[in-house]
Amino acid sequence: MQTGSSYDDFATIKEPYNRLHSAVSSLSKGPVALSDKIGCSDAALILRSCMANGRLLQPDKPAMLIDAAHVQKAFFSGSTTGNASDGAASGAGPIGEVWVTHTHLGDSVVFGVAMAAVLQSDYQLSLAKDMGMTGAHVHYEANTSSSVSRSPTIPLKTCGKWDFQLHAVAPVLPNGWALLGEPDKWVPVSNERFRDLSYSSGGGGGDGFSSVTAMGVEGEAVSVAWLAPNATTPTTVVCTIARGSAVLVRVSIVLGRPKGTCVPM
Repeated sequence: MQTGSSYDDFATIKEPYNRLHSAVSSLSKGPVALSDKIGCSDAALILRSCMANGRLLQPDKPAMLIDAAHVQKAFFSGSTTGNASDGAASGAGPIGEVWVTHTHLGDSVVFGVAMAAVLQSDYQLSLAKDMGMTGAHVHYEANTSSSVSRSPTIPLKTCGKWDFQLHAVAPVLPNGWALLGEPDKWVPVSNERFRDLSYSSGGGGGDGFSSVTAMGVEGEAVSVAWLAPNATTPTTVVCTIARGSAVLVRVSIVLGRPKGTCVPM
């Protein structure tokens, strides 16, 4: 809420869905513009979309409605009972907005983001069918990033515009590690921030190292989350870019526990 506007009868501007607008701006790969009153900008919300210098962190392509939602709208939006939820009960697709998008790091490592808003009923989002992501993956919800799931489906709950849901999906690397990226960004893994993801298998017990180069501006602190082999809670490595524009973020198992290090580049 921002006061002092000459365009409102009550001299107050209200935007109840600012978080949703911010997320959609990033996921759609459209322009991200601020419209706050001078001195009233929500810096934390703005930084969910960009680096410290304002460079946008976005997926490879705009997020799009999943195929099952198109099927739901085309064939099940009306029913003989007049109840739109009948279509959901038949397993056709979600009643509401469910968007997905992806980021490719290198040639074959694919990360995903799924957003759900104004859902009239719960929906089980399939990583394989709805997102085209096969193999071993982990995922977490943006508001509960302390808990990571290895399930092949994401349970989307009935929601509106304020309580929309955003889930990030990451592949499990051959050595058991998974790069979760930056949980405090709408797009945790983007090509603007990360490059050169690499890993080694170590001694065969899931104890190899993994690393990624994080890009930014000198003095910027970058919080990079990883999931260790067989773990359910993330390991977060905070690296400050001391000089230049990049830092190598490396994780490994040391004495049975995950450990992260930062290597200036």
